[in-house]
Amino acid sequence: MHPYDNAEISAKFIIDRIKIIPTVAIILGSGISSYYEKIDEKIEIPYEQIPGFPRATAIGHKSKLVFGKLKGKYVIMMCGRFHYYEGYTLA
Repeated sequence: MHPYDNAEISAKFIIDRIKIIPTVAIILGSGISSYYEKIDEKIEIPYEQIPGFPRATAIGHKSKLVFGKLKGKYVIMMCGRFHYYEGYTLA
């Protein structure tokens, strides 16, 4: 399957579960992994539930998307990111 097809499948799954349109995206790593706890009206989706979505394997990464409100803005946070050394491409 082409990576674009995976992205479409993942996006549809996510859109079907959230009712907000985030205006800010934040990618959290190990050092600030608990920052998602500050979000109000949280919707959490573990990576393993999202079809076609990669898995974060680094220790300390929560491996989930979190949607909600932070300081009056709708946000999406990636709680865990993907690394080249985990076998993912740089693209």
